[in-house]
Parts: sequence; structure tokens; C-alpha cells
Amino acid sequence: LRGGYTVWANLWGWPLAATVGQPLASLPLDFIQIALAALALYQVRMLSGRFLLRASDLPVKAHLVRRAFIALGVVFLGLLVVMPIIGAKLVASAVEEHTGGYINFTSKGIEARESTFTKDGKTVRLIGMIHVGEGRFYRDLFASFPADALVLVEGVSDEKGLLGGKFSYNHIAGALGLAEQAGIQAAWMAEKADEAAQKPAANAAPRASNVIRADIDISDFSAKTVDFLRDVGGLYNAPSMWEAYRHIQSMSDRYTDKDVAAIYSELIDKRNAKLIATFDKNAPASATVIIPWGAEHMPGIEKALRDKGYAFQSRRALNVVQYGALL
Repeated sequence: LRGGYTVWANLWGWPLAATVGQPLASLPLDFIQIALAALALYQVRMLSGRFLLRASDLPVKAHLVRRAFIALGVVFLGLLVVMPIIGAKLVASAVEEHTGGYINFTSKGIEARESTFTKDGKTVRLIGMIHVGEGRFYRDLFASFPADALVLVEGVSDEKGLLGGKFSYNHIAGALGLAEQAGIQAAWMAEKADEAAQKPAANAAPRASNVIRADIDISDFSAKTVDFLRDVGGLYNAPSMWEAYRHIQSMSDRYTDKDVAAIYSELIDKRNAKLIATFDKNAPASATVIIPWGAEHMPGIEKALRDKGYAFQSRRALNVVQYGALL
């Protein structure tokens, strides 16, 4: 029982895993651990008349060497199964923390969160996005946006060709059997632009599109950040896991922790500032504003909205990837 509890608690602790991150979330697991310890002491008491075992109480086992090798083999095989699961859980927990809960790993798949904020009759919907997911998620999401809503989309441009078109999630998406957000979003934006350009009547002027790219250009980043993005593009397009590992090792030698912190600030904070400026300029004319941006941007965007007096109303989950789609 004790061994089973240890594996269960360190992997998922289902269904108690749903409470992770909430106050006193670990108390149920702590009580179970105390109960198991009390049960063990009770069993010892029933078998030996004492609460503590002595060496003479333990059974003498034959063939100790053979038993030791068998045990080592079982442990090794167990680690081959358990360690990847533990690693995946650690990565999932880190992602959930960095995105402020806008990305969540469940027992069935990966979910994005949509939060709704309101102020003076205006509604703002924040949707945490992942760059790679099932195509039906992106298509259904974009199709669900109201026709009169202002949509502020992300997407760093590269007007000067500094990245040479090499930064793409296509390779990763193809390897996983998924779709890249950028391609589906670009097709949807083109369709919306065509709709806006058509005259509703013979003598009417074309309407302005209510879909705005609220992001910056690559040239707005520092040279260090541009170099980093080139390296990440090379990593995403690595032909093998071994080449990807070598690429990561090379990057770790070239970028210090201070460099990474500054680059992260540019990639998140600088782009968020441009988004909020675009929001301030265009939002007053719209009753509904939708912001489908990368999930890591969401904590900062949410804070900016709260600072402007917007109040949280609701949150819902959106299924981005079902694990079955990866098989």
C-alpha cells in the first residue's frame, strides 16, 4: 500500500490532482499518508504485540543474491516507465504555472482557458492559445467569433526578412500529426478581409476589417533576441532528436541566464505593451473584444485589464488536443 501510494501521489494523485494550486490542496494527500502510517503501525502491533519491529521479527529469506538481482531488474524496468511520466508531469506543471492556468493538462488532453471580463457594458474575452494543436480547434474557435466583435490577433511580422522565413512550427506540428495555428489563422484573416472589402450595397464604401494584428515586427527586437529566434527556428526544424539535443546544448553555451531573462521580457512584455496600446486605441468603438493570444501572454494581459477596471466574470475550458490525436 505504501509503495502504491508513493507512485500515485508523485504522478497524478487523481482525482485530487484537480485541486493542485489551490489553498490547502495537499491536505487530503497528507491525511491519506498519515492514515497509511497508522495502519502500518496497527498491523505491526497485531502481529508482534509491539508498535515497533525488531530484526528478529523479520523472516529469514533464502537466495538473497538472486532476489537482489530480480529486485534491481524490476526497479530498472519500473524507472523506464515512471521517469518519463514524472518528467512529463513536471513539464506540464511548469506550463500551467507560467501561463497562469490558461493551459491545463487533464487526463484526456490539453485544454486552453477562456476568461471573460466586463466593464461598463463592454466585454473582453481572453483566450490562451497554443501554437500547435488540432486543426478543428482553431477552425471552430475562429468561426465562433461574433461578426461584430473586434478581434486583436497575435503574429510577429518580419518585414525586413531578418529570420529568412525559417521560424515555423510546421515541422513540429507535422511530426505530431497536428496543425499549426499560424496557417489556419492567416486563412481566416484573409477571409475576413475579403468580406470587409466587399461593398454591402452598390453605392456603399467597403467596411474596415474588425480583425487587427496587434503585434510588433521582428525588427523591434534587440539583436540578441533576433539571434535567439533564429536559433529556436533551427531547433524546431532539427531533422532528429539527436540534432535537436546538440542544438539545445549549443544554445545553452551562447546564452546566459541574464540573456534569457532579457529575451523573455522582450518576447512577452514588449509585445503585450503593443497589444494593450492597440486595445486602448480600438476597443472604445466595440462592445465585444476578443484577444486570442499565446497563453504565456495571458497573465500580463489579464493584469493590464484589471488595472483598467475590468472585472472577471467567467472562465471556460476549450479542448485543444486530445491525447488520442497524438497516437
